[in-house]
Amino acid sequence: MPQAPWSRELMTPPETPFPPAPWRARTQCWVGLFRSDRAATLPTGLHPLLGAKLRVVALVRYLPGSTLVYDELIIATPALLGARPGLAIEYIWVDSLAALWGGRRLWGLPKELADFAWDERSVRVSDATGPLMTLELDQRSSAARGLALPLATASIGRLGDAWAYSVFPTWAWPSRAGRRLRLREISPRFGFTLGERPLLSAACKCRVTFPPARLIPAH
Repeated sequence: MPQAPWSRELMTPPETPFPPAPWRARTQCWVGLFRSDRAATLPTGLHPLLGAKLRVVALVRYLPGSTLVYDELIIATPALLGARPGLAIEYIWVDSLAALWGGRRLWGLPKELADFAWDERSVRVSDATGPLMTLELDQRSSAARGLALPLATASIGRLGDAWAYSVFPTWAWPSRAGRRLRLREISPRFGFTLGERPLLSAACKCRVTFPPARLIPAH
C-alpha cells in the first residue's frame, strides 16, 4: 500500500525558479469522484470527509493567460482539517518544473513530473517508471457556456511542521463533457484500484486565483 502523501520520498529534480503567489489561471478541467477498493491512509490530524474509500481524480489544463501553462493530474481524498474541508492531495503530477517547485514550496503539495499524451478522446499520463493513468474524456464538447458559478476549492498540504491550508476562489463555466469521463487504466503501483465510472463527474472552464497558503500548526 502506498505511503501517506507527505511521508513518502519524493523525486528531487533540479530546483527551478517559480513565480510568487498569487498565481492566476485560466483552466479547462475534468473532475470525477470515484470509489476505491482500499481506504486512503490519511496523515494524523486529518479525517475523511465523505468516506476514506472515495477519491477525487482531477485533470487540469492551465491555458495561455495563466501565470504558468502546464497540465496537471491530481488524486485526492476529501478530508477535514479540524472543521476546515479540503482535498488531501495524495498524488499530483505536472509537466512543468516551475509548477512542480511552486506547488511544493508555496502550497506544500507533493508534485511530481509526468508526461501527458493527449488525443481527442483520452489522455495518458506517464512518469519515468511507466504509465500512471489513462482517462477517456471528450475535449470536443468542452466549450463552456452560460453563467459562471462562484466556487471555492481548497487543498491541504504540508510545509515543514505546519499544515498548508489553501482556499482558491474560482469562477466556473460548466460543460456537458464531464458526463463522458471514464477511467481506462490505473497503474498497480498505487496499491488500489478505482471504478471505471465515477459516481459524480463534471467538466468546466475556470478562472482561479491561488493565493499564499495559510499555515496551521500541526499538533
